[in-house]
Amino acid sequence: MDSRVACVLIALGISWLVLAAEGRRIANRSESLIPARRITSVMDAVPLAEALQKIRTETSLEVMADTELLKYSVSLPRSGMTVWLALQEIAKQTSSRIQLEQQGQAIRLKPRQNLAALDSVTGPFRVVVQQIDCRHLFETGITVTDLTLDIHWEPWLPVIRLDAQPQQLKVSDDRGSQVIAQTAPGKVAPFGALHRTTVRLLGVPRAATRLTSVEGAFTVTAAPTWLAFEFSRIPVTGGDGEPGTLPPGIDSSGVSARLLRFEKFEDFWEAEIRLDYPPGHPEFESFESWTAGNRVRLFRADQGISIPASDPEISERGRIATGIYRFPRAKAPQGLRDARLIVETPAALREFAVSFRLENIPLP
Repeated sequence: MDSRVACVLIALGISWLVLAAEGRRIANRSESLIPARRITSVMDAVPLAEALQKIRTETSLEVMADTELLKYSVSLPRSGMTVWLALQEIAKQTSSRIQLEQQGQAIRLKPRQNLAALDSVTGPFRVVVQQIDCRHLFETGITVTDLTLDIHWEPWLPVIRLDAQPQQLKVSDDRGSQVIAQTAPGKVAPFGALHRTTVRLLGVPRAATRLTSVEGAFTVTAAPTWLAFEFSRIPVTGGDGEPGTLPPGIDSSGVSARLLRFEKFEDFWEAEIRLDYPPGHPEFESFESWTAGNRVRLFRADQGISIPASDPEISERGRIATGIYRFPRAKAPQGLRDARLIVETPAALREFAVSFRLENIPLP
């Protein structure tokens, strides 16, 4: 066999193996997609306020509506609808739209002015078209189309990071053009439950009237829930520290917490907490953190005191995180005998792809 042919065949074989491995990796991530919360009630022409109250009760999600929408009655014909699909149905019946407030932490129904939302729902995630701008850049002589997307999720979900821009993006218009999407790799740590991104599209002609489809995926690192570990013996006395406990019936999913020390200084109390995560923990760059959003508080029920920690110092190595948290002594409970220390941290982290497909996006 000619050596050049052999080299080509070897290269093709290596490429095939790389693609196959990548395909398996994406498939494995997709299998661990975190499920959405579901509405168990079947509703038949119930007042909107009552429907939203049932959603709050069954999912712990606060969904509000503008006053002028409360005149409507709504129906959900089947049990088991996910939150976003149920809200889409309610929005359709009330001529309203889903608006996100407080960086995605609050959800409100508002009267719809014109078009219905252009969105795609995958489990607890929703991707929605925010705006689209077409511009001619005179310096380069090209026309660009900037598509702004919101990806957001049910606010209870601990999302640690996600792609800054969608990947594997495929775009088509009603003219059959060769549309090129300019995206860059990189990840962001979201604030709240919302991430907004703008993708630049090249090759969309002025004669096109709509984008017939936009398909892509975001890689997300998230946990299925928060875990609230409690330490009831304060201060810590000897040994390897105090192990944290979870409420009865809560699965730790392989995560453990330990209070290494709790010390008194002149102006504050200082707690050192170690968190151990199970094997399979995603890899993080040195500038990334997976415990920065943890909530730590000192609590004493009989005095009605709950003090959040301040000035955390966190060290993360592999799947172990050690944090130092401080509580001002001026605000601390009088006496620690009956006090409890509580740390809320994500359950075992998963990495998976959230795919989406948006259709029939009008062009200006």
